[in-house]
Amino acid sequence: MSVGAGIVIGLIFLGLIWLYVSTWQRWRWKRIILWCFGILIVPILGFFGWLWTTSYMESRPYVEEQMWI
Repeated sequence: MSVGAGIVIGLIFLGLIWLYVSTWQRWRWKRIILWCFGILIVPILGFFGWLWTTSYMESRPYVEEQMWI
């Protein structure tokens, strides 16, 4: 990580802290955090569900329609 990237990430982190401190009584932060986790978790669970489904469907026996020569 370069110095510039570290400064940007640090400023974003400090900005989020400042936003929380200035709005902690007015905003529903628990609900906001749950939505953020949901937005991250749902696609990950969907991807692993798709992997499991494709692996299950490929492991099932099937009828050969043609002989291998």
